[in-house]
Order: sequence, then C-alpha cells, then structure tokens
Amino acid sequence: MKKSIFALLALGTIAAVLGGCMTSNPSAPEEVDAGDGSAPVALQVGQTVKIDLEENPSTGYTWQWECDTPEAVELVGDDYVQGGEEDMVGAPGVRSFRFKALAPATATISFTYGQDWDGGQQAPEAAKTLVLKIGE
Repeated sequence: MKKSIFALLALGTIAAVLGGCMTSNPSAPEEVDAGDGSAPVALQVGQTVKIDLEENPSTGYTWQWECDTPEAVELVGDDYVQGGEEDMVGAPGVRSFRFKALAPATATISFTYGQDWDGGQQAPEAAKTLVLKIGE
C-alpha cells in the first residue's frame, strides 16, 4: 500500500514538473532588446521589448510615444537614468521604455522628442519608429 501511494505521488510530481515545462516557446527570452529601433522586432505574446533613447529632460525635451495598435501593446516600464556624475546638473541620460506584447499584431510605436507643453518645440530629426511583429 505504501509503495503504491509513493508511486502515485512520484507520478504526480513528474506530471506537474513536465506540465510546467510545456510552454509555446520555452527558450524565448522574457525581454527583447530593440537596440536602436531601426529594425522590426519579433515578439511573442507575453514578451516585453525594451528600447533605450538618449534624453536630456533638463532642457525641457522628453520622449513621448504613441502606438497605432494600443490593444496589442502595453507600456510596462518608463525609466530615466541620468548620465555623468550623480550631482552633475543638466547632464543627459537614457530613457528606457518597456512594452509588453498583449495580442498578435504588427504594431508601430512612434516616438517624438520635444517639449510636451502647448506650443513646445519638437525635434523631428530625433523621431524614432519601432515596429513590433507580435506572434502567438
């Protein structure tokens, strides 16, 4: 009797472990780096993509973004790290955006660099476009 209970427990444990390992793509990284955003990025639903953009908010210029397929992509991170020494006022840094893929689609995220108040200036030469090809 004890042997059969042990065998059932062992079998249940093995089934649970194997079941947890069966995902659509277990080798896919949780986060993908978009680099400079110049090439389309392939993602699976549930993965995130990170893009780093140089920014100097002390000038009033910051990155704004807009997605043409908001139902497919969600912003999950928006962080700024100042470059240079910590006490160096006005030093530029890096803005990191993280987006999570929610549904299969081709989504385009457009980034503009400028002053986000009414009448604020824009820097069109600094505009970026990130194309995400999201599969199941």
